[in-house]
Amino acid sequence: MSNDQSIIVEADPQKEFFISMIVRDIDLLSAVVDLVDNSVDAARRSSNVSLDGFRVELFLNKQTFTIKDNCGGMDAKVARERAFKFGRPDEFLHDTKSVGRFGIGMKRAIFKMGRHFNVSSTAEQSSFEIDVDVEQWKKEEGPWQFRFTKLDESPQVAPSYGYGTTVEVSELFDTVSEQFHNSQTISRLMRMLSYRHLWNMMDGLTIKVNGTDVKSVHLGVASSDEIRPEVRIRNVPIGEEAPIRLWVIAGLSKGVPEEAGWYVFCNHRMLLQADKSETTAWNKKGRTPRYHNQYSRFRGFLMFESVNIDALPWNTTKTDLDTDSFVYTIALKEMIESMYPVLRWLDELKAYKKHRGKEDEERVEIEKTLDDTGRYELFTLAKESKFSARELEVMDEDQEGLAKVAFQYDKEIVEKIKECLQVRTNREVGEKTLEYYYKYECEDE
Repeated sequence: MSNDQSIIVEADPQKEFFISMIVRDIDLLSAVVDLVDNSVDAARRSSNVSLDGFRVELFLNKQTFTIKDNCGGMDAKVARERAFKFGRPDEFLHDTKSVGRFGIGMKRAIFKMGRHFNVSSTAEQSSFEIDVDVEQWKKEEGPWQFRFTKLDESPQVAPSYGYGTTVEVSELFDTVSEQFHNSQTISRLMRMLSYRHLWNMMDGLTIKVNGTDVKSVHLGVASSDEIRPEVRIRNVPIGEEAPIRLWVIAGLSKGVPEEAGWYVFCNHRMLLQADKSETTAWNKKGRTPRYHNQYSRFRGFLMFESVNIDALPWNTTKTDLDTDSFVYTIALKEMIESMYPVLRWLDELKAYKKHRGKEDEERVEIEKTLDDTGRYELFTLAKESKFSARELEVMDEDQEGLAKVAFQYDKEIVEKIKECLQVRTNREVGEKTLEYYYKYECEDE
């Protein structure tokens, strides 16, 4: 009976249905970023030091989309056995420097954009080209396969641009064509890349869109003798697999509400930026508050790194955290504990500012220190530390037995008095002069 074909129940997928499913859960620009991820993966496999000299260039218009890199190229063997499969083979699940989890990023992006694609690559030991009419391919029966249109499996002379890969998609869908022709779409893509690949660009990678350099954003936390961020470094065990390395950094930065919140990375790729939701530990009853603009100076950075990319807590589109992940629950606890002293200090700063005028010298000095981006650090914070910042003296004007005294006086005279009293602030001048006057003019009465 085992040889009887009548017992076979067909379960082959339909190409049209499969394609519609894999492109449905990703937006167009995220699909583009997935292709940049592939280039970055190739660059990191080519270099154990930095990404200096590696380039990724994107060209978008109404007719075509092209991405070209010099990140080492794709060997024909890899293309034949791995790169064009729908899903990542088991033997490639442990890729130290990869951000590609499911092995569908390139194919999904191509199918999202258009009806025809061409992939060409030159590596040290081979070169190839694959040219596919997607509509024709959908009609082909039998095994799911693409075919090399050019193939040379012999040592290659490096092209002038360097060993690398080019992907071109043409016959774009109408909605894609319109978006790629829209200047606002291009601006949004460049901004997205400036965040998503911040780490890689700081490590030397160059990304261009239509000939214009993508500028990495400057993120970090204040770090000086007066202000230190909370830094926690953990190794989270995952059964018999290699542990996940976890960095949690919480500190202070410029008071910009749009930039406040948590930034989350997996294997150098940013998933979330300036997140202020419960996913990143805000509004946890009894433990953390809901975000308000008094916390506009808060910056948190959560970074996961692992050889076992399947254990990293990200979703299929690499745009959010998998909150059901075991390692996420560990990270959440560390985030709550790390942000607590920073938020408490910001609560104190709010009270401090309430009782100080805008011209108060100490307040101005504190805010100037926090706004000094030259003191910001992020990727250089390699050692654990406890959060610390200047102690704020908050005077309650309603406190029984105390009165608030405020007045203005000639600046030059105040500076001379500071020198005589050997103090730094206007407040200390007021306190010392009042003490002096009371001691020598009033105490004997």
